Amino acid sequence: MATREIDSRLSPFVVFNVVNITTNATTDGNIAIDTAGFESVEFIFFNTDDFTDGDYLLNIFDGDTSNPASHTQVSATLLTQNAPLLIDSSGANQVFKQGYFGKKRFVSVKIVSASVTVGARIGVISILDKVRRAPTPNNPL
Repeated sequence: MATREIDSRLSPFVVFNVVNITTNATTDGNIAIDTAGFESVEFIFFNTDDFTDGDYLLNIFDGDTSNPASHTQVSATLLTQNAPLLIDSSGANQVFKQGYFGKKRFVSVKIVSASVTVGARIGVISILDKVRRAPTPNNPL
């Protein structure tokens, strides 16, 4: 039974637009999420029913600027799953979560695909939580 409201605490952001990945490559989301004003970041990594084949590894990056090209890959010790997430050939409509607890202001993602012959539709959203008492410029609502 849901007895408490959490909507006012959460701010969702697209960090990797849903895209068809059809080759073995590293695909950059080219979106930096500003975590200023929040204390928690969760990534939701998913594929859709347009999944055919391949393995897709979510790599999380962080940095001090809003330019994802300047970000560096985070250590597994800063991830709640202690390793990058993998969507594999076990099927469509998979959803995974990965928490990040690093100290950099900006975060971004890249997806590394392998064993792809036809591909899949993959996307990533981030959810920022635990708003600090100070106002934040990041609330999209």
